[in-house]
Amino acid sequence: MVTVPVVLAIRDKAMPSVFAALDVTLRRLGGAPTYVLTDNEKTVTVEHVAGIAVRNPQGSAMSQRATLY
Repeated sequence: MVTVPVVLAIRDKAMPSVFAALDVTLRRLGGAPTYVLTDNEKTVTVEHVAGIAVRNPQGSAMSQRATLY
């Protein structure tokens, strides 16, 4: 497995900003990787149930639309 660090500074933690940063990252990587490490902000994870992260439905929908560029 190859690890490619991509760090983008964003001005706020609003969902559109986070999704735009993810889009830029996926384009730089040339597509969607198997895993994406985030810091579990509320825009990605909305809550934890029994220690398992519950993903934001809008984030899940965005990730399903991610395609190879």
